[in-house]
Amino acid sequence: MNKNKRPLNVCHVISSLKVGGAERQCINTVNELHANKKFILSLSDNKVKGLYDQVDLSVVQLVHLPVRIRTILFDVFKIANFFKRNEINVVHTHMYWPNVYGVLAAYIAGVKVVVTSEHGLNPWKKWWHHYIEKYILTPVTTMRICVSDDIMLNRMAKDNIPANKLCVMSNGTIVGSAPAAKDIEGVIKLLAVGRLVSAKDYPTLIKAVQLLVESGVTLELHILGDGNERELLDRMVKENDLQANVYLEGGVSNTEQWFESSDIFVMSSIREGQPMALLEAMAKGMPIVATKAGGIPETVENGVESILVEPSNPEALANAIAEVVSNTELMNRLAENAYKRVVRDYSIQSVSRKLEGIYIESMKDK
Repeated sequence: MNKNKRPLNVCHVISSLKVGGAERQCINTVNELHANKKFILSLSDNKVKGLYDQVDLSVVQLVHLPVRIRTILFDVFKIANFFKRNEINVVHTHMYWPNVYGVLAAYIAGVKVVVTSEHGLNPWKKWWHHYIEKYILTPVTTMRICVSDDIMLNRMAKDNIPANKLCVMSNGTIVGSAPAAKDIEGVIKLLAVGRLVSAKDYPTLIKAVQLLVESGVTLELHILGDGNERELLDRMVKENDLQANVYLEGGVSNTEQWFESSDIFVMSSIREGQPMALLEAMAKGMPIVATKAGGIPETVENGVESILVEPSNPEALANAIAEVVSNTELMNRLAENAYKRVVRDYSIQSVSRKLEGIYIESMKDK
């Protein structure tokens, strides 16, 4: 618990509770934090409930304050008043637009400890996004947490954030008891989790599945997620006659049963922060085949906790999956090592304690 004399009243600000890694990380963290008051402030209405049922409402207050760009000044003051009314002394925001709204509102409300979590590289940013980062947000933030070294270096280079306001802190996930070793019998079930967007490069994964099917491997790939590439991926599946092999399951809020019933977790990403889905697969003791993208190699070591291949290479991805499928000893060794790694480095309890340390240490100087 907080040993500081002042109460620790924390509010995490995020765009919505739709299904996604940053959203899941926000909820898991706030559920686990030790604080006097804990809030999640969603900047959308309560109709967006993808992960709503995962918020522990017995200890967390969930508030919806919908915002619009055209009313940004009014909305920022509205959020600032919320901070004042609830005596918030730590504001923690997630991703670009919540950073903008939350940091400005915290400044107006006089909140002294303002932390952001940087979950991705954000290649979509234009010059004015970087200008806002450099001249408006960074000067009034206490710390900007990056979930991987890759993201931290990007923030330094692209947003000119000084090193003393940046730190790397991994995501955390809920870890249960160690899973039992298993053997694959019958149809091989591959699982991929993530939004249907270009960064995940699902076309490469579908091409890898096609190669495996053509070589005689009996498998199913289930992809959990929604996004703007749904139509493209549907078309690829039909054109390559993979309807019996590739299933686009849409957005799924409760992924636990999918992890438990699948054989191998796969990622084909070309850009990543530190994927929450990867941590969840590790916590379920799944063998992992993934790409050397973003924070993935920082999270799982090639040949120890995973098999990693170069991005955008369907042949390499297919070969790696085939290698794991054909070698039960390798499959179980990767799964066991991945579970041990997540227990040691990425449990939500250890990550939350580190975060509390940042909050409390920052409050001492304010």
